[in-house]
Amino acid sequence: MKRKDAVPIRDILKDIIKEPKLERKLLEAKIINAWGDILGKSIENSTKKIYIHNRKLFVELKSAVVRNELMMMRTAILQRLNQIAGSRIIDEIILR
Repeated sequence: MKRKDAVPIRDILKDIIKEPKLERKLLEAKIINAWGDILGKSIENSTKKIYIHNRKLFVELKSAVVRNELMMMRTAILQRLNQIAGSRIIDEIILR
């Protein structure tokens, strides 16, 4: 027997995800997961730690050479990551 007032679970989940803090955290996770896809396996392997705090993406790297190369590409990387998220989630990339 079907209920007339039943709501599909996908609609309920969409409403839950649209909570401002939850949606932002999901987009931040999407950006972090996209790091290796955008920059490739070698950069991903050179990355020790990556996290977002106060709209800044912090990336700790194993190699100074890789860090210098990424410094020159920071603006393009920032634009690409925000494009993947679909909105401006990060304002700055800090490479350490």
